[in-house]
Amino acid sequence: MQTRVHDSRTYGVPVESSLPAMPDAPAESDRWTGRIDGAAYRVEVPKNWNGTLLLWARPYWDGPVLYLENPVLRRHLLERGVAWAASSYTRNMYDVQAAIEDTNKLATHFRDIAAAHGRPLPAPRRLYIAGMSMGGHVAAAAVEAEVVERAVNRQRYDGALAMCGTVTDLGWYQYLAAYQVALQHLLGAPAQAYPSAVYGQQNAAWRQRVLDSLSDSAEPDAQIARLRALSRQLTGGTRPFFEEGWGNPSHHQLLFKLMNFEPTIDGVLARNVIDTRSVVYRFEEPGQPDPQADALNAAIWRIAPDADANPAWPTGLRWVPLIEGRLTAPVISMHTLGDLLVPADMQRRYALRAQTAGQSARLSVRLVRDTGHCAFTATEMAAAFDALAEWVDSGRPPLGDDVLGADALRKDGVGCRFTDNRAGPEDRADAGYRQLVQSHYPPCANAASARRIDEAAR
Repeated sequence: MQTRVHDSRTYGVPVESSLPAMPDAPAESDRWTGRIDGAAYRVEVPKNWNGTLLLWARPYWDGPVLYLENPVLRRHLLERGVAWAASSYTRNMYDVQAAIEDTNKLATHFRDIAAAHGRPLPAPRRLYIAGMSMGGHVAAAAVEAEVVERAVNRQRYDGALAMCGTVTDLGWYQYLAAYQVALQHLLGAPAQAYPSAVYGQQNAAWRQRVLDSLSDSAEPDAQIARLRALSRQLTGGTRPFFEEGWGNPSHHQLLFKLMNFEPTIDGVLARNVIDTRSVVYRFEEPGQPDPQADALNAAIWRIAPDADANPAWPTGLRWVPLIEGRLTAPVISMHTLGDLLVPADMQRRYALRAQTAGQSARLSVRLVRDTGHCAFTATEMAAAFDALAEWVDSGRPPLGDDVLGADALRKDGVGCRFTDNRAGPEDRADAGYRQLVQSHYPPCANAASARRIDEAAR
């Protein structure tokens, strides 16, 4: 039996006496809070409930107290008469297993919670799951065949909305590790272990060196220029919005913070799961001569995983549930193009997995012209949810972006179809910053007409 550091962790559970109404709420609602087996929950049911329930999967959190949040779609859900429920989960860190089990358990308790508060309700007509970042991993994994078949708290969702998600399961941690090892090599302190003591000692200095290079008045730094070229290829190759993503200081701040985790996913696993042996580092586009990369690939230290680091158990879920593309329900997966924290190339890999599993018809990907991690407008998020609901009700798949073609991410117009810059109070995108990064490219003159065509097709 494998023993994890994570098994010894304990967390405080939020104590909430009530869930405040949303300011200027578009509809009256019943709102309830409580606990189920060590997890806190929030539930909101509009007075005009239409029978649809959305489970909200929160993102990563590493604090000492469990974290609970309202869905970013809350206003839109209330406008549509949709109920929602959100769990704090019983554990923090990157514990997708606990997130799925606790979210599923909350879904099964929905009617009991309502009845206990004097509002008996029928079973939901439609059941959805949605989330952002790690919550996107949770949402996508929740409709995977292995999860549906093996969860202790089994639940079958009608559809999933994964936004800015880590939809390659362990692939995100492999990316962070590969980037850190390359960064050390290029900046003169080749890694010999992971996590690296040298990285920990030099973190602040290296971060500042990268941040200083972003200034227009900065002196040329050849090694940082090589690091930028390597990052471009490691995250999906030459494409619109990469340069703007690289120039976004918040990406580098977060990457430097996250790149020094333990190779057990900070104790969520018992053994090292990181594997960089097959990573091919490049500075130039594939197919072009790249002698510097050839030398780097021959010399760089590689990380090998321990055997059976993320095992399938006789019962229940893996500690990190996989996203294999074996979809049991429709999924809309949405990503900003210039995100370097969780690169948009993960959408290509996710689509390849669905294609290999014969489930491409159940996956629709939406690309958005921004660089921030999860930097969507409320309008974009609402449109994605409405498209998912229409898909489930009608059986007609919505249009999506092609992420499998060789040049899918390279075109100037990439992301135009699903980018909607109309501002709203629940935006995760910064309107001024978005306008700045979009100004470097031809405008999406056809975006509004494309939306009208999509709406007419539905």
